[in-house]
Amino acid sequence: MVHYMLVRFTCLDNSEVIVIVMNENEKALTIEQIRATEDEKMLVKIWLEKMLCADFEGKETIRTQINYALKFSQFTFFRHYANVFVGFHINEAISLLPWKMGVPISMDAFQQNAAPIFFVLHTKNGFIIELEVGTADASEIDIFNIDLSDVVYSVE
Repeated sequence: MVHYMLVRFTCLDNSEVIVIVMNENEKALTIEQIRATEDEKMLVKIWLEKMLCADFEGKETIRTQINYALKFSQFTFFRHYANVFVGFHINEAISLLPWKMGVPISMDAFQQNAAPIFFVLHTKNGFIIELEVGTADASEIDIFNIDLSDVVYSVE
């Protein structure tokens, strides 16, 4: 049986969110072991660009933070059957969002022969910290074949 655990915490000075994933041997994986591949990086960019088509407060700040994370590979990518977790590690020199914590935008992508896929962008302390992707029925995601032609946005 495989056990995974996603742990998120900040340093005492609130400087960085760290993501640790446990593998089937109950040993912590390093950030290098879950760093995104170029294909995964391109997928994240496509998903986020589609989300940024919606109109919402903080959109340009989020775009700036995303571009920073993608340019400097400041994110991790963890896939587990029905979910994908993209953790962002943003430098504090980047512009802050006007709110401390929340979900500024989420998106549901309706698939022709499968359950809808949800995309939820999480923020904390004025920074994007995670993009969560999953299926409405907890079925496995084929991340390379997500149809983004029929989407509905929810903004905070």
